[in-house]
Amino acid sequence: MKTRSSILLIALVGLFVTPRVASAEGPARVSKELSKAAVLARSPVKGGLLVHLGPSGAGLLLEFSKESRFVCQGLTDDRKTRQRIVKQLLAADVYGRCSVDTLNHLALPYADDLVRVLVVEDACGIEDGELWRALCPGGLLYRKTETGWTAELKKRPEQMDEWTHARHGADGNFVSKDEIVGEPTNARWISEATYDDGIHPRSTRVIVTSAGRFFVVTGGGVRTYLRAQDAFSGVELWRRPYRAYKKPRLGHRDFWNFPALIAKGDTLFITGAALDAGTGQERFKLDGNPLVCDGKVVITSTMKAYDATSGKKLWQHPKPGVGLTIGDAYLYFVENEWPKKGGPVELVALHLATGKVAWRRTFNVPVPDAKRSAYDNYSPGSIPNGLLAGVIYHRGTLALEVTRTYIYLFSAKDGKHLRSLRYKNWSPYASGLRALMIDNKLWLPEAQQDFDFGYNINAYRLTDGKKVSSLKLKTPIRQRCRPPLATEKFMFLGGLNTVNLSTGLETALPIARSLCNFGVVPANGLIYVPPTHCRCYAMLRGYVALQSRKAGAPPVTANAADHLVKGASYGKQPEVTGAQDDWPQFRQGPMRLAHCDTKLPAKLRLLWKSPALGWAVSSAVISKNLVVVSEPRLHRISAFDASTGKKKWSFVAAAAVEGPPTIAGDYVVFGSKDGWIYALSRSGGQLLWKNMAAPTERLIMVNEQLESAWPALGPVVITDNQVIAVAGRHNMAEAGILVTAFDLVSGEKQWQSKAPHRKLVNPLTSGVYQRVYDKKRGVTEKLPSAALLGGWLVARGKLVQIDRLGAFNIADGKSEALFDKRVEEKNIARYSSYKNGSRKNDFERWLLSAHDGTQRLDARRAPKGTLAIASTENSWVVLTDKELILLDKKHNETFRASLGKHHATPHGIAIAHGRIYVSTEKGCLLCFGL
Repeated sequence: MKTRSSILLIALVGLFVTPRVASAEGPARVSKELSKAAVLARSPVKGGLLVHLGPSGAGLLLEFSKESRFVCQGLTDDRKTRQRIVKQLLAADVYGRCSVDTLNHLALPYADDLVRVLVVEDACGIEDGELWRALCPGGLLYRKTETGWTAELKKRPEQMDEWTHARHGADGNFVSKDEIVGEPTNARWISEATYDDGIHPRSTRVIVTSAGRFFVVTGGGVRTYLRAQDAFSGVELWRRPYRAYKKPRLGHRDFWNFPALIAKGDTLFITGAALDAGTGQERFKLDGNPLVCDGKVVITSTMKAYDATSGKKLWQHPKPGVGLTIGDAYLYFVENEWPKKGGPVELVALHLATGKVAWRRTFNVPVPDAKRSAYDNYSPGSIPNGLLAGVIYHRGTLALEVTRTYIYLFSAKDGKHLRSLRYKNWSPYASGLRALMIDNKLWLPEAQQDFDFGYNINAYRLTDGKKVSSLKLKTPIRQRCRPPLATEKFMFLGGLNTVNLSTGLETALPIARSLCNFGVVPANGLIYVPPTHCRCYAMLRGYVALQSRKAGAPPVTANAADHLVKGASYGKQPEVTGAQDDWPQFRQGPMRLAHCDTKLPAKLRLLWKSPALGWAVSSAVISKNLVVVSEPRLHRISAFDASTGKKKWSFVAAAAVEGPPTIAGDYVVFGSKDGWIYALSRSGGQLLWKNMAAPTERLIMVNEQLESAWPALGPVVITDNQVIAVAGRHNMAEAGILVTAFDLVSGEKQWQSKAPHRKLVNPLTSGVYQRVYDKKRGVTEKLPSAALLGGWLVARGKLVQIDRLGAFNIADGKSEALFDKRVEEKNIARYSSYKNGSRKNDFERWLLSAHDGTQRLDARRAPKGTLAIASTENSWVVLTDKELILLDKKHNETFRASLGKHHATPHGIAIAHGRIYVSTEKGCLLCFGL
């Protein structure tokens, strides 16, 4: 298909009766050719995931590759077409964010509601229902017909809700009306957190969503910025600096003092301005911070009312207020200053259209002394009694909550005081609002003992204050500083404890954990979780959008289904053995001892270096005269001649490849983030076979790259002609973490087992290293990721083990006792101070170590900044960021070489046949020898 950028879409787009089927009016006719300009002209959200199904060429993908707001993928049922498009994308240097894959089944491989634009040039046998399933609400479906292109829009389901204010909506009620949100079982998208010091993520100040977009204010001080992302895929649309938030004059009395951010339709209100939500450009000015908006009128901290569309000033109230809430065309708030230690309070209602006073009520606020708890000593910054936690409007009733004391109920019609509810002291952490208004009831989680363990969730009828429901939770929940939130069906407590409000059924799936004082955001059928600095248990990091499979399709479980795909070279029976002094696996062998039976000369020189790619490559593996590395950004495996450094072949997978492949004779085997295991021919790089390690095909978005919900991470283990691979993201997520065995020669699946939970340990992750901040020296060191260890398979004899997740019998996959004790002391939160001034994690003792069978050299005995250690028959080899160092077995230095302008990668060392191979962050492979 040839594209012409001058042709624009014409005709209106039809609507749909349901999210899954086309409108009864039929699709709208478009032009004969389709272009990027045409797509951008019609898409409500100009960014996200674009999929081109059945492309005849790379034209449209190349056009969109220039748009940083899009991630693009082509899908074809023809392998030759894929190879041709891959070459075009690589030649244009756009591969990665723009990729192409071959269809493996008559289904799209994407998670529900992930795709923003779906271009169908050839349906490849996929049915309409499957197309609509993958398309997100507000997404566009383009089809090629005999007479040209048609366009259809997927309607947003009525069951979905938005989260337009910091406290959900203009009513101030922390309750979403989203009926699709349920128990979070797995991730839809993950967006990497930004770190200031390498350990603690930059603070998330506020999150809102509207019209298919996700907005977040993150950072602090001059580095605070506002970012817009596609709400269904997490792809970044735009960002801009955010002026440091100035508290309102009465901010110290108003508990929920969020930065000013309100999203309504295609308009975003920030301090002093209204922005175009699609571009971030300013539309008109505002005076003050926007506090509340019903879609027609926006009220600022200066008590001025503006038309939300035009910015025209409507009226101004003469006195300041706190706790602004809108309901039934009235504005409710507390006038003047909230009293410090109790006293009279003025509750006011204004006509929203005119600003005229509808009624005014004065009442007295007593603030009794609260019983001290363990948290008062645990947290010096505990919130005192008597702050205004919030004002809520619900079905004609106003609720004012005063921290750790009372909830006051008033009639919204005339301000009459109805009743007061005294609730038990929760933790005095800054967790704020407790009252949730659902279905004319006030739902209140109440702690039954100190340190916020053990809860009852009580419901009180608003009409008479009578308790009508009480749910006694059995799960020991630590709510701590996270406010409870709810939909009309579920309440979310603590990290991610979900309570069904109808049945009282509790579900604990701590896949992620929210930021302190923040909670989660249930909207768009998803649960948005901001990053946290907490490291007390394993969790997915970054901004995580979680979905519930329980609310729709049945959960996926481990299965023995075989998805074997045979390559053109399948069945040629290559050899399966290698040389003794090869380095065929990550850290040389299945026990990851980083030892090679070869001798190194006393002096080395640089023999060759490969061209710089501009991004990091993995450590190398070597078999005979071939050196192989993975290039994650390009989803590529590349092989070089070990003597000359000349590239011999390359192979592009469907997703990124983390870590080096594993070589066994003429087999080069690796796992990809698409959830598949690939076997290539060592001699030519042709595909021999591929098979699925994930339980099913389901791609999600991770840091603006498509990955399987169960990526195959970490190097595979090959032993006894069996390939052992691990796939998964978190052992508490849907289907968990799976260990699978394949026959090396045939590629057939032998068994698949689910790792037992045992403990909450590190989830599998794509991170090659984490940045660890050294406070003493004030620098950030690049060190191997703690969580990467979760992807390391270790094999010995007839057993294979994955971290602390479990050991398995290689013959049948049955669980066995753990045999490798090296990782037992791994603890992310604990640090050890070393004599060299660094602060390195305990587990690095074996992460950065080598064992020659008789003794071990670890990071504590190595130079500062060590990134890798290996051993040979006669030497210890130490790799730092900028140097290669050789030590004899008595630890005396015999050779030192600078890497020049190159920076080594963690674990970026391999040794074979008397040579040393170093991988660098710029993508060079350096070979040292005689």
